[in-house]
Amino acid sequence: MRVVLANYYIALQYKVHMNTKLILFACATLLVLSGCATTRVVAPLPKGEWRAGVDGGGPLVNNAVLPLLGLHSAYGIKDNLTIFSGLQITSLAFQTLHMDLGACKGLYKPAHWRPGLSLSGVLNPLVSLRDGSWRIYPELNPTAYWKVASKHLLYVGLPQWFDPWKNSVEIGKGHFWHPSAQLGFRFEFSKWALAAEYKLLNINKKLTVPQATVNNWTGSGAQGLYLSIQLRLSNAKKNE
Repeated sequence: MRVVLANYYIALQYKVHMNTKLILFACATLLVLSGCATTRVVAPLPKGEWRAGVDGGGPLVNNAVLPLLGLHSAYGIKDNLTIFSGLQITSLAFQTLHMDLGACKGLYKPAHWRPGLSLSGVLNPLVSLRDGSWRIYPELNPTAYWKVASKHLLYVGLPQWFDPWKNSVEIGKGHFWHPSAQLGFRFEFSKWALAAEYKLLNINKKLTVPQATVNNWTGSGAQGLYLSIQLRLSNAKKNE
């Protein structure tokens, strides 16, 4: 964590003015500790289906959404197992390579009003492009989802970030556990999917940003708004 934040700070010193620097530096902290995109996979894809997408959005600071941009892809290994990966484009501007690599396992399917349940395990590696320093942050994301109109998805999730390097934080006190909550809706069509998601970030701690307001209504953590678009590059149903 120490190296990641230091590299963000150095990059910001040379690229943005003072007020923006403080806000984006806080954004970098939220990025590392809270996740920065829509849920990659809500329910496992059918076997053989491949998707690629773009996601954007971020935490609310000073009543505005901080713009974080990323790319991702997903592939259905089995009907109940999907692998996925992502690349955060915003991080590259600050000389940090931030990826996510994970898998989504379907535990059971929805039936009538009973939700389906999936569990995603994710590794979030971050590598400094300045000196090669690195960190890996694991994440677990249990998600309950309902089918709407037989194909769209309404879902709630409880993503949990873990920081094995909590004692290396130079700014503030480090925490090992970083829980969040999310509510989203995913429109599923034959060739593409569109998702919108609302998040409560770091709900077990108070976040303070100098010269800025972290917008929240719970008294702790932050709020975030996110969108994603996915292209269904290969539809498994066409191959049946």
